[in-house]
Amino acid sequence: MRPLLPLGVLTVAAVVAACTPPLPPDVLAANAERQIECQAADAAVTAPGRLADAVAQFNTSLQGLCPEQSMTATAPGEPAAVTLIDHPPTAAEVADAAAACPSGSSLLVAPTFGVGIAVAFNIIGIDTLTLTPAVIAGILQGSITSWDDPAIAALNDGIDLTGLPITLVRPADASGAVQAISQWLSQTAPEAWSQGTVDVLPAGEPMASGQELVDALFAADGAVTVMSIAEASRNVFGMASIPIPIPDTSEEVLMPPSNADLVKIGIAAAQVTTDEQGHMFASHALGGVPVAGQFDQSAAKIVLQPGQPTIGWPVIEMVHVLACDDPADPLPRLTAQFMNKLAGQGVLEGVGFTPLPEPVRVLTFPALNVTVPTDAPVVPEPTS
Repeated sequence: MRPLLPLGVLTVAAVVAACTPPLPPDVLAANAERQIECQAADAAVTAPGRLADAVAQFNTSLQGLCPEQSMTATAPGEPAAVTLIDHPPTAAEVADAAAACPSGSSLLVAPTFGVGIAVAFNIIGIDTLTLTPAVIAGILQGSITSWDDPAIAALNDGIDLTGLPITLVRPADASGAVQAISQWLSQTAPEAWSQGTVDVLPAGEPMASGQELVDALFAADGAVTVMSIAEASRNVFGMASIPIPIPDTSEEVLMPPSNADLVKIGIAAAQVTTDEQGHMFASHALGGVPVAGQFDQSAAKIVLQPGQPTIGWPVIEMVHVLACDDPADPLPRLTAQFMNKLAGQGVLEGVGFTPLPEPVRVLTFPALNVTVPTDAPVVPEPTS
């Protein structure tokens, strides 16, 4: 195993965002934030149950600015003017959402936040274990069935897990969390993970709801699953730390899942694209290494320790919003726009979700039909 470097992130209270003339992203964003058009109505937002907390937080912030406007999370199944999905939407999902919009309207599609995904477990007295992608692959497809497997023991010297079986539990329904981690395993451990990208794990006992999944983890010493970092933290489950290669070196950094700032770095690894209709998509953020130009350390309000590589948590599912842009009813559009304005993004960390990187967030404005005021100040070109 390659040598591991120490890792840590310090949070700072305030920083100054960098500017790129003539209209820097922070100026564009600041001017767009000024336009909050309030409505006297409630918008139903279809979302998986695990994303309901985000809708509730968005709503609290919204009502602080627009007391008569609200948004309410509803269960998936029925066509809706605003939908949150826990993965990059497929062409079929986009087509179905567009078909559900009223005649004469169009569809808006954009990423809106990220969810850090972990391998969570219940082992009495153990807060974390080091697991490589190959070992995680073995656990999740059922070929590693005991915590005292030699591959696990070799990574966790001094931790005695003798005789403890692995009880794998999983979501019964399709899950963006499973999709993200299986895609990551396909990239990082293809020799160990033979399933490709899937949204349902091939092994394990299926659980019909998020609460059943949590209950199953509590019920068995040695139980393990794929779960959001936030949910694992709330329930005080252990989580795997993962060795991540440092690009262009022979070294690795041991990545802990419990540091929210590391997820802020890792989310910038998403690949962003826009189609001919102006729909914007972000892939699941995998690998932890930010795409060039997508990580603004100052805007993220973090500072790296001296010598720390710019690498974050490697498995982050990307949540997208789909909303009807109806000239006769602006509420769905305004609801989606609010999620990606600072007033919406600023409340996500309170429930364990991760805001978009600022350079990516600004790019979502055209996709969501956000109008930027024309009186934005122009920053002159530098003279040197």
